[in-house]
Amino acid sequence: RAAKREDPLVVCGSGNQSRDFVYIDDFVDAICLAIKKVSDGQGVNIGLGQATSFREVAKIMAELEGYSPKIQPLVDKVEGSFMVLADPSFLKSLGWRPKYSVRDGFKKVLDKISKSHEIIFVNDGSADTTREKVMTLRKKDKKVKLANFSRNFGHMPAVAAGLSEAKG
Repeated sequence: RAAKREDPLVVCGSGNQSRDFVYIDDFVDAICLAIKKVSDGQGVNIGLGQATSFREVAKIMAELEGYSPKIQPLVDKVEGSFMVLADPSFLKSLGWRPKYSVRDGFKKVLDKISKSHEIIFVNDGSADTTREKVMTLRKKDKKVKLANFSRNFGHMPAVAAGLSEAKG
């Protein structure tokens, strides 16, 4: 939406819900490090350990696109979990350090989208209108892909499905 310079720039729910965003190159580096150094089956949290609200994401994306839209929450939309935040202390003890800040990661994403892009949505089987909305987007942009689950199988199968759909 920011790449299209939408104004107002909408966020689902209140926009106050937060996630721990990590750029894909940092994510892959973390997985590779964990594969090399963790052999006992211990879980490894991957993230920056930094909560970023959807409102903040919208503001960052708009700033990177060079405009200042009104950020409009869609309070009638489901927010999901209010906060998802990783504790990367174990991963950092293995030597992992992210190369990209949240802002730098989003900049790289916008730069890539402006050249060529592929957008992959993973529908976790939630009882919402995700599938219908993605199919509507797909009609407008053939680079939009959907990995659709009949039910929620968890985070890792969703990541695997997204990666298997990726062409680039």
